[in-house]
Amino acid sequence: MKFVLRMAAREVRASWRRLLFFFLCIGIGVGSIVALRSVIQSANEALTSEARLLMTADVQADTTRPWTPEILSVIDGVARSPLVEARTETVELPTMIRPSDEARAGSMMVELKGIESPFPLYGEIKLAGGQNFAHTLLANNGALVGQSVLDRLQLQVGDEIEINNTAFQIRGVIAREPGGGGTGFRLGPRVFVERAAVEQTGLTGFGSRARRRLLFKTPAGAMESLVQGLRANLKDSLISVRSYRDAQENLNEQFTRSENFLSLTGLVILVLGGIGISNVTRVFIEQQRKSIAILKCVGGRSRHLIAVYLLQTLTLGLAGSLFGVLLAKAALLFVANRFAVSLPPNMSYALKPSAIAQGLGLGVMIALLFSVLPLLRIRHIKPNMLLRDEQGGSGGRFDWLRLGIGALAVCGVALLASWQAGSLRVGVFFLAGLAVTAGVLQLAALLLIRLVKSARGVRSFALRHAISSLHRPGNQTRVIVLAVGLGAFLILSIQSLQANLLLEFDPARRANLPNLFLLDIQKDQADGVAQLIESATGEPATIVPTVRTRIAAINGRNVDLEAGEMRRERGRLGREYVVTYRPHLEESEEIIDGTFWDATPSVEPEVSIEEGMRGLGGLDLGGTITFDILGRRMTARVTSVRRVDWRNSRTGFLVLFRPGALEQAPQTMIAPI
Repeated sequence: MKFVLRMAAREVRASWRRLLFFFLCIGIGVGSIVALRSVIQSANEALTSEARLLMTADVQADTTRPWTPEILSVIDGVARSPLVEARTETVELPTMIRPSDEARAGSMMVELKGIESPFPLYGEIKLAGGQNFAHTLLANNGALVGQSVLDRLQLQVGDEIEINNTAFQIRGVIAREPGGGGTGFRLGPRVFVERAAVEQTGLTGFGSRARRRLLFKTPAGAMESLVQGLRANLKDSLISVRSYRDAQENLNEQFTRSENFLSLTGLVILVLGGIGISNVTRVFIEQQRKSIAILKCVGGRSRHLIAVYLLQTLTLGLAGSLFGVLLAKAALLFVANRFAVSLPPNMSYALKPSAIAQGLGLGVMIALLFSVLPLLRIRHIKPNMLLRDEQGGSGGRFDWLRLGIGALAVCGVALLASWQAGSLRVGVFFLAGLAVTAGVLQLAALLLIRLVKSARGVRSFALRHAISSLHRPGNQTRVIVLAVGLGAFLILSIQSLQANLLLEFDPARRANLPNLFLLDIQKDQADGVAQLIESATGEPATIVPTVRTRIAAINGRNVDLEAGEMRRERGRLGREYVVTYRPHLEESEEIIDGTFWDATPSVEPEVSIEEGMRGLGGLDLGGTITFDILGRRMTARVTSVRRVDWRNSRTGFLVLFRPGALEQAPQTMIAPI
């Protein structure tokens, strides 16, 4: 072992200049991976922080039904230390408020939210006028309200409002709340009171539309365990469990695709560097043939000499990887100076330890995988080469060791590609694509050599010798064609993938998507609101009628949330649905089964369902759904099934009615702008 270490150190000192290209190949590849992964992780952390603030918790369990002692016991059994650091409960519902002073006329719909300490678990409630928030402001029927409540009802701090005949004193004005109401549509301005006070108003009794939430703050690494535990124990209940990551599903999907794309980009750079490493190692061994032959003359064995040069390779690979980390730091400083405006404001530009570890590991592994085959040529260098200048070979025998190690190297590259892509399937396809491309390029190189051989008779001395160099013994034509061809192929592929990826984030694709919704528009207000929108935007207004309903029966069978197969669908069968009616499809919708109606209204109710509702309680094309609309039942037949692109939908609905059935039902309207 001493011999191997001593010789490796001597070779590194003597040959480092010749192996500088080897060093740079690793450094550039590792630098790109560490920089890309650090940027990805920093951006992910910044977006994750925003997602957590929107939910004001790490994990949330919510339901529209009262918590039963049995359910709370199950939750308490799972959501305890060390999985939970803090816990709080909220209750939220739309309701009407009015001034307690009868001399002041008027009322308005608000979103009432009952909270308790230590809400919020993340973020803070900011009050107008520099007033500090404390839960004591809500004690003894205190309330915090939005500024629009004061403006519309002509109230001020200190006045009283009535909520279901219970008086509350206004003690502050909400300037900003955690989450910003980002959990869905809000039917009115926010009003905060104590959670216990909401229960005392009687608004949470039978038939209430209150939504109860248990919010949990978890230590690092415990969130997924808590989510899985709660879901496993509450799977037969009408309770939804989600983490803040689930709340950003659409963004996470695009972000994950970006991460995999950028990771593969970094691996591509390393693979190209690996091809250079393989070539440099092969040339280096050829240059060291006499030194290796001398060492074999004095008793050196092939396995010892392979170990010497392999250790030298790994040392240079590690040194190149460390150099790559320095390049990554410089790249992040450049990104911070040039692109900070386009990135999240709370984003960090520090190198991430996990990215550094991955980069170092990849650098050393690529150095090993791409240099091991050229190093096996040492076995065929004989001591008598000092007397006869001949190329080392295997003597015409099939080299099973070389084949086996080559197969292991290919498997290693496939595993690295799968690791970086986050998918074994993608990694294998990536490697297969590289192999096919390399095969085509090798064939092209052979054809090129054959072609130039026929042009050996040219009169120009320089051109004749240049052509001869392409096919003389020991030429590098195939290696150069492979490296340059793969480089060009991968650069073009990356540019194509980049264009497709950027298209996913292109605002022009979503230019017609609304960024503002007007809610709770009454029928007698619709024309005035439409005129207001048209005058402000210069475009025709879209007024969408909405009706709130629940599913009472499917195919004539009443919904029983405690019975058999319906128990497994309690979450979807027990929820409230918002439906609409219109004679046409949106651009984001397409019919995948059945026939969509024409513009003629129909007295017989017909519905088109979103494809995700297929199979719900046995529902399918031709089946019937009975809806409960404020106590009135209406049975509609399913005449078509739609696919909805939710990411590009202006007003997507799971259930769409044919005009003629719902016009007289109690309804409000929304207007996307």
